Amino acid sequence: SKGSTNDGSITLTRVLYLISMYLRVFYHSNKTEKIYLTISESIAGNLKDLIFFFILRKKLSDVTIHLHGGSLKSEILKKSTMLARINRSIYNKIGKIVVLGDSHRSIFPSEIQDKVKVVQNCVSESFLIDNKSLIKKHKKKNLLRVLFISSMTSEKGYRTLLDSYNHLSEDIK
Repeated sequence: SKGSTNDGSITLTRVLYLISMYLRVFYHSNKTEKIYLTISESIAGNLKDLIFFFILRKKLSDVTIHLHGGSLKSEILKKSTMLARINRSIYNKIGKIVVLGDSHRSIFPSEIQDKVKVVQNCVSESFLIDNKSLIKKHKKKNLLRVLFISSMTSEKGYRTLLDSYNHLSEDIK
């Protein structure tokens, strides 16, 4: 995200950026009908989100939150009873919750499941090719190309990717 370093540490630039965002949200929230926020899945990110929720406390029913992954429960709700209570209290007041799969529904309390909407995180079949075409496409190539787009945190698996690369034969690298 803007102003943060690849390892997730916080910089002064990031702090100043967040303060400016908080001020902009505070200033513009009264002029907005609906608010959309992708929520964080780390404790520090959750604390950042809680500040946004505090600023928006009078408009929480107009807020849609979007959870991209499935680690919210294990990384925040199970690690901190206090954060779990605060977040659950906010979820009760939130207008809608968007998740990317049915397996993520259970992260949120059963009494608010009517607010949880599943938007499948998938690729349209029109973009897929059959196995025979895939094999033919890659048969001519002996070069493996991997593009890794993600945060450079160990949880994202970049070390596993690098270790795997190091085990490839030189003619494939």
